[in-house]
This record gives sequence, C-alpha cells and structure tokens, in this order.
Amino acid sequence: MGTKHLTNDDRQRIRTLYFEGNKTKAEIHDIAVFSIDQIKTAIKAPSSNVAKRSGRARVLSREQEKELVSFVTSSKEGRRASFLQLSVILFQSLFGKPPISETNRQKRLARALEHKDWTPEQWARVLWTDDTWITGGHHRKQYVTRRLGEEWDPTCIIERYQRKHGWMFWGCFSGLGKGPGLFWEKDWGSITAETYRSHTIPIIHGWIQFCQQQLADQLVLMQDGAPAHSASDTILDLQERGIQIIQWPPYSPDLNPIEMCWN
Repeated sequence: MGTKHLTNDDRQRIRTLYFEGNKTKAEIHDIAVFSIDQIKTAIKAPSSNVAKRSGRARVLSREQEKELVSFVTSSKEGRRASFLQLSVILFQSLFGKPPISETNRQKRLARALEHKDWTPEQWARVLWTDDTWITGGHHRKQYVTRRLGEEWDPTCIIERYQRKHGWMFWGCFSGLGKGPGLFWEKDWGSITAETYRSHTIPIIHGWIQFCQQQLADQLVLMQDGAPAHSASDTILDLQERGIQIIQWPPYSPDLNPIEMCWN
C-alpha cells in the first residue's frame, strides 16, 4: 500500500481517525492499511488541497484488485508468477492448487502444539540433519509476492527439489555444537534406503554415541520425510541402534534450522 494514491476520502478518513478518534499513527496504519508516510502527509495537508492525479485511468476496479490479490495469495504458483504470467493465468482461468494440503497443515499444527512447551535444553538435544545439492553455474533467486506478516504463510514457502547434476553434501548440528559432515560419492549412486543406511546412519550413530560418552547427553535425530529416511528398513535400523527420532511433518523445510546454514 506504500505507493497507493490517497483520494480525498482516504485523507479525510485518516484526519477523522487522528483528530476526532484520537488514534495514533500506528493505530491508523493497522486500521486503514496506509503507510506511516501517507498518514503523516494526510494529517498535515487538508483533503481539499489534494490535486487530481494525472496519468492513465484505472484499468482494474476495486473488486478486480481484490480478486487479483486473492489469487496471488492462494497458491505458490500465484506468489511466484511474473506480471506477464499473472495476466495470462488470470484471463485464461488457469488456477493451480497449493501443494501443501490441509492434511499436511494439520500435521504441522499438531507438531507445533506437541513441542510448544519444550525448553531450550530439550531443543539443544535435537540433532538437525539435512543434505543439499551444490551445482555449478549461475543461480537465480526465486521471488514471491507477499504482504507484511506473510513470510510464514504456506504459499510463500519455496520448496527445494533435488537436482540431477552437482555434488551432494550431508551435515548435522545440535545445541551441543557442529556435527560431522559427509560428501556423497558419485559411485554410491542415488540416495536409497540401502545407501543411506550404509553411509549416513553409521555416522549419525557414531556421533550420537560420542556425545553420550563425552558430553553425557543423548541426542534425538531429526531427519525429513525423504523416501530413504522413512523406509521401513531405515526405521528398523535406527531402532536397533537405539536412535530416537523426532517426528517430522511433510513439506516443512522451514522448520529445520539447518536449512539456513545451506543458504
């Protein structure tokens, strides 16, 4: 709303809230969704002094603008679409479905409620793990269209997809410090339950044992829901090694602090 042109009615509304409603500028900002600078200008200049705005007439009505905002904020496809793509999508009615289903949202909520009373000491005992692909060449940032306060909205979250070319690294850390890392050799092939159990789990097991022996602290493993991680053989292997797993909801890379390290 920072570039929105204020009409005489807009300015009069701001002045009424300020002088007669005894609202502060911050309160008016919350109520009317105008920027603080716009509010200051409206308070200083009476509405009768507002010059008529020059330039091209409005193309979209207020209702059409609301429909546009509703579409952009309803899915990740809408958030990431360029202006040209939005015009094509809107006028051809090609609406997409958000990949995060209501079921997955409920799982994320259940996890939050389950751990809302955890202490810093409990979180410090979580061994956060993840892997990432490093690719050569230029990398293009992915932008999303969002409003203030929407950074954690499911439609604003950018999912990561495994790349076919490059180098794969696995790493971990906890509140006790940085853990070991692993470079995935290409002759190991793709990450399957078998290769994950052969190369990664022994490192996890060794590090958890080390922390327990040297630091007298038992770590809890966090791993995402990749097929190799959630396979029955993998779960059985972890159980036999006495490794406790923290349950993880799908489509939730934003909840894993190690994601910030890869960036």
